[in-house]
Amino acid sequence: MATIEALEAELRIARRDAADATERSQRAEARNVILRGKDTYDLPAVLERAKRLQDEVDELRYERDPRNWPEATRRIKRKAVAANKAREAAEDTAKRLLEALEKIAEPLDTKTCIGDPWLFYADLQAIARDAIDATRGPGAPAASPENPS
Repeated sequence: MATIEALEAELRIARRDAADATERSQRAEARNVILRGKDTYDLPAVLERAKRLQDEVDELRYERDPRNWPEATRRIKRKAVAANKAREAAEDTAKRLLEALEKIAEPLDTKTCIGDPWLFYADLQAIARDAIDATRGPGAPAASPENPS
């Protein structure tokens, strides 16, 4: 976890970058010149970074105040629960993908392209659709040839 002082220093840099970017864009507009290359600043990205840093500094200041500790504790617990749910969902998806890959690999090991290659291709498409269906989870619509994803 970053310290408030480090975040404030980074916020000052981001604000200075935002001010520089604003000044450069105003000068460019005044001259009707589109700046390219290293002189170009992505003003929206710089402003968004400054906003994110300010939000993080505000949150740390809020959590530092002892009067706010109960709410901060509840918020941290909610974040931990959400992170655990996301991790579990990612593990479940990875498990389903692994099972789907195993389902694909099994027919491919036994199948060879003897005869019509288009039939082999159609079989591969069917295997791929089955694998996609396996990754979707329960209750999801099945993949169709018209809408495979």
